[in-house]
Amino acid sequence: MFAVTLLLSGLSTPTVSHASAVSILGDSGGGGASRCFASDKSGTLKSGSKILLPGGNSNYGYCHIQELHMVKKGGSYKGKTQFNKFLDEGQLFSVAKSVVDSGTNGDSTKKGNYVKEKYVSSLNQNVRVIYTTYKGSKYKYSITSAYPIKRITHPK
Repeated sequence: MFAVTLLLSGLSTPTVSHASAVSILGDSGGGGASRCFASDKSGTLKSGSKILLPGGNSNYGYCHIQELHMVKKGGSYKGKTQFNKFLDEGQLFSVAKSVVDSGTNGDSTKKGNYVKEKYVSSLNQNVRVIYTTYKGSKYKYSITSAYPIKRITHPK
């Protein structure tokens, strides 16, 4: 059993199980040694609709994007295109919101999600954002994924 030991000078040293440590510290749901402790980011699109970039896990949201599309500085890694690994949550949310606001419609995914694409000059990359209708009343859309692409599929 994995245990986390807290060292306190002059006091007893309690041992906390991995499950307890995860519930205290949070867990992105991702595997391996890397963990993502992202928080939700939200904003309003030009249309007035509210959009959310959830902290997520390895399947959706910022943690998904970080774990699959921000591993190294650029190019491709394990078949996945890469943003600069130093892009933070706020910067990524700003880029994704801009793409959803003024990007062109891309090919929809098999799951029926929305797809928008746009050249983002600050990144010098074409970016695709996958988003869906949010299943709640607070936000209209939720960002599932975002990643650089070689070309826009439906240029204006």
